[in-house]
Amino acid sequence: MRKLLIHGLFAVLGLWGAATASGAPPADGPVIAEASLTQQSLRVGDQIGLRVRVTHPADTQVAFPQLLDGLGTLEVISSKLLPVTRFLDGSQVSVMEYTVTGFLPGSYAIPPITVAYTTSTGQRESVATSQALGVQIVSLLEAQPNLQFQDIKPPLAIPQAAIAYAPTIAQYVFVVGVLVLALLLARRWPRKRFVLGLPRVAVTPDAAAREELTRIAGLGLLEQEAYTTYYSLISSCIRRYLDERYGIYAIGSTTQELRRIMDEREMDRWHVRIVSGLLEECDAAKWAHYEPLSARGDRAMTIAFEIVSLTLPPEGSANALAPQAVARG
Repeated sequence: MRKLLIHGLFAVLGLWGAATASGAPPADGPVIAEASLTQQSLRVGDQIGLRVRVTHPADTQVAFPQLLDGLGTLEVISSKLLPVTRFLDGSQVSVMEYTVTGFLPGSYAIPPITVAYTTSTGQRESVATSQALGVQIVSLLEAQPNLQFQDIKPPLAIPQAAIAYAPTIAQYVFVVGVLVLALLLARRWPRKRFVLGLPRVAVTPDAAAREELTRIAGLGLLEQEAYTTYYSLISSCIRRYLDERYGIYAIGSTTQELRRIMDEREMDRWHVRIVSGLLEECDAAKWAHYEPLSARGDRAMTIAFEIVSLTLPPEGSANALAPQAVARG
């Protein structure tokens, strides 16, 4: 009896030592992926489980795919990582369960699923399940061939009382009343009457020139030291006046050409000298950036007014320097 107990004790110790030795994790091992379905036939809208099992060493990191758009017509509703199963030889099994459904009747094939993993040395690789899985989705009518649908009964016709139409009739009456009132107001609205305006009084060249010079003087250009603009406006005003007064195309002529034209017209030499002097001063300010004193600018404005006054024809007498027809280029 004692010998039997001793032999049994040695046998138990031997088995425990063998199990402990086989539980050491191996340096490397194969990575195997498998896929299975909880069921292969389902009705429209039902859910089944797609389980992907990966057997790998304990020091290998497994990354399961999302499969959101990887099953075609079938839809993946959710995914859940199941508890890891570990073995004495150092390997383990990681399982991901996907919840799959479908809404179109027919036969479908779930293609092989690729799973990525990283080894203990940091090398990234992947492994795929061996074969495709077939799924059959049947419609509710095929699942229940004896099911019969009854015709839908028409709704009960409930007659409405006459008082129910009162709000609608009141709205129509209100809209029609508003339209009639708008039409009456439109007919009584005073029409716009066009009154023929009085003929405009012709403005003489000297009056237009004085009005323009007064406007230029009120711009405050001398206080702003804007001499170029100031003298350019005076020059344009006097040239426009001479053009309208004598018809000599003063706007498109240089100062020298204008002086020659006035000499040919036998204008008063004193008038010609005053006009030429003012326009030459204006040209110096426009082109040579001549900056005179403020007092000289006031003097130029005074001379411009004097030119308009000196060149007026005598009142009640024939004008010897009346405008003549001049060809304009």
